[in-house]
Amino acid sequence: MCSLQNLPYESRLRQMKLPSLVYRRYRGDMIEVFKYLRGTYSVRLNELLPRAPVTALRGHDHKLLKRHCRSHVRSSFFSYRVVTSWNNLLNEVVSAPSLNSFKGRLDKYWKDCCYCLDPGIFVRRPVNSQQINLA
Repeated sequence: MCSLQNLPYESRLRQMKLPSLVYRRYRGDMIEVFKYLRGTYSVRLNELLPRAPVTALRGHDHKLLKRHCRSHVRSSFFSYRVVTSWNNLLNEVVSAPSLNSFKGRLDKYWKDCCYCLDPGIFVRRPVNSQQINLA
């Protein structure tokens, strides 16, 4: 490990094959949203993560409603910060039949972001998102 001390953080992550903290946070958030939507938790879903109206859907059928936020504090809440990332996922990812298959599909979809330190990459859809083979 002494040979890694002079490398930048992202390079050290690649050498040790460890995902960045940013990746782990967003991956964990998406897993929790999947669990909420599949009924793993006994929470009134319409209050925490309301679904988008059916007429406003483009992409997949599990889109969440993006609420308006006036304060910076509110923008850090789980129910607000996950909406854009979730809505940008492909239908093949969100319609996974089980939690483990969702994790595998999400990892394949975000494979280029594993060592990324920019949180914005998880909010924006990759340019070649339609060309990803998730099978």
